Order: sequence, then C-alpha cells, then structure tokens
Amino acid sequence: MLHILSLRDWVAVAYSLLLFLGPGALLAVAYRRDAALPGLVLSRVALSVAFALVFWPVLFIWLHLFRFQMGREAVLSVAVLGWLFAFVVWRRGRPRISADQRFRLGYFGLFFWGILALSTAANLWVVRDLVAAPGSDGFHHTFFTEEILARGGIPDDLLPLTAVASFSYHFGFHVVAAVIAWLSGVSPVYVVLLLGQILKPVAALTTAFWMGSFFHSTERSARISMLAAAAVVAILAVFPAYYINWGRKTQLTGMVLLPVLWFMAWQWGKSRLAPKHLPYVALLAAGLSMTHIRIFLAGMLGVLLIVALNSGRFVRKLSPGQIGSRLVLGGGLGVVAVTPWLVHVWRSRQQGYPVDIGPRVPVDFRIALWGPKVLTYPTNGILLLCALLGLVWGLYRRNLRVLFLSLWVGLVYLVADPRIAGLALDRGTVVAAFWLPVAIGVGYFVAWMDRFLSRWTQASAAGLLGALILLVIGANALVHVLDPNSIFVEPSDAVAMEWIQENTPQDAYFFVNTVTFDFGSSNYVIGGDAGFWIPALARRRAITAPMTYSIERADRPDFGEQLVTFHRVSSELTSPSGLQLLAREGITHVYLGQRGGIISPSSLQESPAFRLVYQQDEVYIFQFLGDGSQSLGGELESLQSQGQPSARPGRGS
Repeated sequence: MLHILSLRDWVAVAYSLLLFLGPGALLAVAYRRDAALPGLVLSRVALSVAFALVFWPVLFIWLHLFRFQMGREAVLSVAVLGWLFAFVVWRRGRPRISADQRFRLGYFGLFFWGILALSTAANLWVVRDLVAAPGSDGFHHTFFTEEILARGGIPDDLLPLTAVASFSYHFGFHVVAAVIAWLSGVSPVYVVLLLGQILKPVAALTTAFWMGSFFHSTERSARISMLAAAAVVAILAVFPAYYINWGRKTQLTGMVLLPVLWFMAWQWGKSRLAPKHLPYVALLAAGLSMTHIRIFLAGMLGVLLIVALNSGRFVRKLSPGQIGSRLVLGGGLGVVAVTPWLVHVWRSRQQGYPVDIGPRVPVDFRIALWGPKVLTYPTNGILLLCALLGLVWGLYRRNLRVLFLSLWVGLVYLVADPRIAGLALDRGTVVAAFWLPVAIGVGYFVAWMDRFLSRWTQASAAGLLGALILLVIGANALVHVLDPNSIFVEPSDAVAMEWIQENTPQDAYFFVNTVTFDFGSSNYVIGGDAGFWIPALARRRAITAPMTYSIERADRPDFGEQLVTFHRVSSELTSPSGLQLLAREGITHVYLGQRGGIISPSSLQESPAFRLVYQQDEVYIFQFLGDGSQSLGGELESLQSQGQPSARPGRGS
C-alpha cells in the first residue's frame, strides 16, 4: 500500500481527517466544560474525535429518512462550517489561560503524543504491503463504504452486485470512511485499510482521556496513569492490535466511543441528571448504536451501572418524579436520535426473503478459541497481572470509577453467556473488548507504583528501565501482529481485478472459492480467497455475498441453500451436475485467487467447458463456455434423455 499511494494521497488523507473533525470540534467546544484533565489539547481532541465519529452517522441516517443524497461538495461544506462555527464559539467562551499555558507542550505532552505517533507509524507499517483490508470482515467493510459513496448515502439494499436485498447492518464506521474518501479523493479500499489502523492510537487517546477522570486533580498521578493506559492500548496489548486479523473495524470504532460515552454519563450522574448533559449523552449513545450494536449493548449496561452508582447524589436532592422525568427524557432523546435508523431497519425487513442457513446455535467463545497467537502474545502476562493489582488497589482506595469498571466486567461477561444473550452479545466480542479495563487497571497500578517508588531514585530508574523494555517488546510484537492467513487479497489479485473491469461485461457472474464460517451454523458459507472481493474491487457479481447476509434478506427465497450447493459442488465443478448448475445459474466466469481454495485450476484447464482467459502467478480466470462446449452439450443431452430438464445457457464475455 505504501508504494501505491502517492505523497499527494497521504497529504489528502491527512487534511481530510482534519476536516472530518469539524462538526466534532464544534460539539466539543459547545460542551463548555473545563475538563479536570492534564492538557487542554488532549481533552478537546478526544471529545472532538468522539463527537465527529457519531455526528456523521446520525446526520446521514436523518438525511436518508428524507432521501437527501450527499456528495463531496455537501460533505466538504458541512466539515468547513463545523470548523467555522467551532472557532466562533471558542472565541466567545474560551478559557482565560495564558498563551504559554495554551501552547506549552511539556514532558507529559511530549511523551503522550510521542506514544500515539509511534503507534500510528507502527500500525501503518504493519499494512505497508497490503492492497486491501485483511480479515473475513474486510470485504464487507470496504464494499459497504463503496455503496455509500456510489449512492450518496445509506443504501437500502446491496443489489445488483450481490443477492442481498436489504441493509440493516450498523454503518457508523462505513459512513466515516466514506466521508474521508469523499474529502480526500483516495479510493475507499485504501481509506478503509488506513482508518482501521489509525483508530488504534485514537482508542488510546480516548482511553487516556477517561483514565484522567479517575483522579481528582491534574496531579502527577493522573499524568502517569494516562501515559500508562495510552501505552497499553497503543503499543502493548494484544487487543486492539489483533483486530486487524479479523477486520473488526466497527468494534474498534465502538470502543473508541465507549470511554467518552461513560465519561459523559458520569458527568450527567454527578450533576444530578442535569438536562444540559443529555443531548451529548444521547448523541453518543445513538452514534454508538449505529457503529456497533454489541458494544452499544455492553456500553448501555455500563450507563445503567453509572446511574445506579451515582444515585446517591440525586436521590436525596430530587423527587421521584424529577428523577423519573429526567431518565425518561434522556432515553427519549436517544430514541429520537435513532428513529430514522429504526424506520430504515423496519423497511429493510419488508423486502426480499429471509436467509435460511439452518438452525443457529449460540457460540460460547472459550479462551482457547482465540488461537495460540493471541494466547501467547508476549505482553499478556505482565499486563494482566498489573491490571489486576491496579483494580484491586483502586477498590481498596474506594475509587468509585474502579468499582464501576470491575462491576461492569463481571456483569457484561455474565450477560454474554450464550444461554442468556445468545447471539446478541457474544463472549468473543466481550473478551476482545476487555483491553479497556486492562488499560485502566494498568494505568492505576503504574500511578500507584510511581508514587511508591519515587521515594527511592534507584528504584524509580529500575521501574523506568523496565517500562522501556516492555515498550520495546510490545512494539516488536505490534509490527509482527499481522497473520498472513488473514490476507484474502494479494497484489496479483489486485492486478487481476483491474483486468476484470477492463475485459468482462458488466453482467459477468463469477464462481469463486468458498469456505464454511462456523459461527453457529455449518451452512454459513463465505468467500475463501480474493474472489470474495470481486464486487468491491472489480464491481462485478460473484456467487458469494457479504458475510452479514445471515442477518439480511435476499432477492430469492433459496439463497442460503444455493450458497451451500455452490460450496458442495466446488470440488467437482467439471462434473455433469457441476456444469449443469453453472449453466442454470448463468455463471460466466470462474475466479481462483492467489490464496487458493478447493477448486482445482488443473481440472478446469483439462475440461473443454472452460477456457483460461487470464493467469498471473497463482491467479486464474476461466470463462465458462456454457452450451458452446461440446462436452457440456453432450452431458446436457444425456441428462435430457434421462428425463431431466435442460439447463439455461450461460453468458460468455
């Protein structure tokens, strides 16, 4: 990727990210709160990022309700106006601090922004040779972003490039990626790949922002804890670094928002449910629901805990009626914000046919299922130990926020039991989100140890040396976190996709390698190599669909059964039954990617029903000749003589 994007592209992405923050900066300034955190810039940036991440999805779904389409000019106008109004509001209510205080970086700032810069560089280095997002989720994140760009807003379906006749998947990340692609002019394929990596240091930023609120002042302990928490998320921990191998960009975006939502909810509870905080809490909750529904459910459990833990602040001061009305008002604002999405989802369920992939069994993600690379990550042991000690110390010190986080971990893990939440909140998602409490626990532990060791110079030096060694180990693990098995699209596949666009008709229909994705059903079939990506990279139709099809509706009632049939016939594609299926379904081409799969290229080369039209390295494209093949004609004639109907001829290029 690094050799594909030009210097102009990188500059365009950089200023697009800045422009994107405009509406978020306006909301952050309008919040008008002197955050009790070390560093005015840090708190403003964290709030601006979080508000921008929720503003754009909420805006797009409301525009979709009225069928208003967006484009680059409209997006640019909203972004610029956001910055202009933010400047005006800031000028009117800016805090009375000196220029020296405003722009002084200090050692804390140097270390903090240095950690985030190092994380950004390392995460971009990880994807330096990639041409598309890795992981099984990478395709649909890219494809959904492309569809938003192509349609000027949230799509109602994913036709005609796939068989999916609805669209009810959470779309927050995809809107953000589309906005940046509009502003920069860079292909969404690369924007999605870049954004998934850039959001990791951003997650460290919002985690550190929330970590600072665990302390009552801007003392040294707060600064040290924030540095430690940021380092855990940005460099040291296996998650979110390992998200790249599964393509969990939507979960990562949701986790960026979660600490800020909880911070706002805590301020709301502390202020006796003051209505002035409600619009911000409601907006963040609504945006989170559109970004990742499972993180939203886990986050709202946290909000309920926060309200309960702060109930002592308002129960004695407010009447039951006042408490009830303010809680209802908060919930009502959140519902109003997501109403267009609820309408959109309801409409989606009225079109097409439900997809039947057989009975689904809730999956209990035992720790062993994460695989050896996750379980043996070199920093796991020390981080878990420090986090546990930090949380225990916080409980001993009666820190209410540490108590909240400890209760939330136990509650959300319990609720995620497959016998309770089923598929709505799986333990895989929950455990992969526990890097947040780990980072907070480590931050609290390091702040405590810093205070303890500061009495002895030699002990402080030893602690600092140990931290540096751990950072080196973490950075080395981070740059090697990519699992080659997670890569679907190789450079040779990207070249083949360009060939497909230039040499095949718009209505070409590709048969591709498939695999079963055992997530509660053995009939859950997805693409097995770069052929999975044909709708996104070549804008042609393939037999597969985004793996979200299991929650969507299809354009034919037997779509799930059809995918299973395609998968089962793949190993015998040149058999009479295989050829008949291809002809009946109108298949025109077969794509075999660099990654490979169950379809044998040699068997297709030996069959007169196929003609090799492209080959580079291990990438093959065959044209299916339909009944123009002498072999196929004889086989169909034989089938007819047995009383079976003849197949519809396929379309050639």
